[in-house]
Amino acid sequence: MKKTNLAIIILSAALILLLITLGAVLFLRGDEDTWLCAGGKWVKHGNPSGQMPGEPCGAEKSESASQTEALPAENSEPGLIGGQKDEQGCLIGAGYSWCEAKQKCLRVWEEACPASAQEKKGTIEGSLSYPSEFIPEMKICAEDTKTKKIVCTTEQIKNNKYTYGAGYQIEVPAGTYQVYATLLDAQGLGAGSFEGYRAYYSEFVTCGLSNGCPSHEPVDVTVKAGQTASKTDPMDWYNN
Repeated sequence: MKKTNLAIIILSAALILLLITLGAVLFLRGDEDTWLCAGGKWVKHGNPSGQMPGEPCGAEKSESASQTEALPAENSEPGLIGGQKDEQGCLIGAGYSWCEAKQKCLRVWEEACPASAQEKKGTIEGSLSYPSEFIPEMKICAEDTKTKKIVCTTEQIKNNKYTYGAGYQIEVPAGTYQVYATLLDAQGLGAGSFEGYRAYYSEFVTCGLSNGCPSHEPVDVTVKAGQTASKTDPMDWYNN
C-alpha cells in the first residue's frame, strides 16, 4: 500500500513538473502566429491574422529616425529631400526645376513643361548701310533693354528688298531691344574713328537721316513671339 502511494506521489510530481515546463516554454515563445522583426524587416511567424505592422523595426527604424533628423526645416514637407535651391527657389535636390511656360517649379517626370513655350522667339530684320561706296563686314547686335543680354550676327543677306541690297536677320526671345551695327575691322578699313562705334537704329534713322533731325537716341524695338520686327535699320553712322 505504501509503495502504491509513493508511486502516485512521484507520478503527480512529474506531471506537475511537466505542466510547469510546458507553460514556461509557451510563455517564452509567445504567440506562434505573429510578425517578428528580423534584420530590420517584418517577417511572418506562423500564420498571423493581423496585417504587417506599419511602424519600422530594428535597423530600419533607426535609419528612418536619423534621416528625419537630418532633413532641414525648410524641407519638412512630405516627399521633399535636399535643401539646395536654384535662383527661382526650386528645390534642386528634390528634382524640381523652373518651368517658364507655367511660371512654377515642377518635376518633369510628374508634369510636363512645354519645350516650345520655354523661350518664345521672334525676329528682328532690317537694312544695312555705311557711308561709303560699299558695305563692309560688320556685326549687328540686338541688346535686351531689360536683361542686357546681347544677340549678334555677322551674316549679311544680299537681297534687293533691302535699301542698299544688304540686310540682316536676328532671332531673339520675345522682348524689347535696341539694335546697332559695328565694324569688324575699322582699322583695316582706314576708319579708325569708327573703332568701337555703334551705329544704332535711332530717331535719326526714323527721321530720315537728314541734318534737320536733332536726335540720335536709340529706338526701342518690341519683338513678339512668332513675328518679325522689320525695317529695323541700324544706319546711324552720323553721331560720331
